[in-house]
Amino acid sequence: MVAGDHFVLEPEVLDPRDLRPYVTLDELRVRADSFHGAGKSRASRALELIRPGAESRPETLLRLLMQDARLPEPAVNPVIYDSTGRRIGRADLVYAEHRVIIEYDGDQHRTDKRQYRKDVIRWQRFARNGWDVLRFHDDDLFARPAKTIAQITEALALKGFRPLPTLLGADRFDAKAH
Repeated sequence: MVAGDHFVLEPEVLDPRDLRPYVTLDELRVRADSFHGAGKSRASRALELIRPGAESRPETLLRLLMQDARLPEPAVNPVIYDSTGRRIGRADLVYAEHRVIIEYDGDQHRTDKRQYRKDVIRWQRFARNGWDVLRFHDDDLFARPAKTIAQITEALALKGFRPLPTLLGADRFDAKAH
């Protein structure tokens, strides 16, 4: 799924050295349908988990963790606007109905001063416009997945989401398998 998300990404900022998308999701489906060898059923199942828009491996893994925990599917990297129609920015995983944003911050968000300042301004604008922004890092994804799911579930519940009585899967999630 991670590789699939990477292959179908249509970058918002174009780079002449990066010719993505390498393939469209529809093209992948056609290829999978015409394939008749070993692994066809696994490839077909994997196709159902690919989402255009994910810009990093951890974003995809966080989305899959949330799916495994049976949370509703978030939008992937949509542009968010304020009430006047002015662009606030993009966010990794978004529950627009509940005004909850889930962000995965790699190290560059901490170590690159320019990126960090840009992020802070964007987070402040989201907050001023009624969005709850949850930020996660590698430890949250790989070492504490159940706690991460609990935090996301709590944020959604505070905004009106009614979770399933038990969240299955968060303790079974293995990022390496995806």
